[in-house]
Amino acid sequence: MHVCDVAEAHVVGIEWLMKQTEKTHEVVNLGTGKGKSVLEIIDAFEEVSGKDLEWKMGRRRKGDMEQIFADTNKAKELLNWSSKRSVKDALKDAWNWEKKCMEMSAFKSYFFSGRVR
Repeated sequence: MHVCDVAEAHVVGIEWLMKQTEKTHEVVNLGTGKGKSVLEIIDAFEEVSGKDLEWKMGRRRKGDMEQIFADTNKAKELLNWSSKRSVKDALKDAWNWEKKCMEMSAFKSYFFSGRVR
């Protein structure tokens, strides 16, 4: 799930709470409502990043879930909220963020190493 969707859902949730006249709370699942397999995530990341990941398929472990995803109906009904961005969007933006962080780290290492005066 995209971090911006999570942030927007929290804002909508706080706005909902502020409209309540009595103390209350609600548990609301956030998500896209669509499950993804590990393989689908790997494929999507490779597509958006242009990188080939090294991975190997192992045997299923006891207790591994075949699939898991959030039921987001309550978020739609109570908060009129649903995820706007795809998992690919989340992966692409996360990858771009990491690249910027790596660039800044390299920049800081170079300029604060004493080599540049």
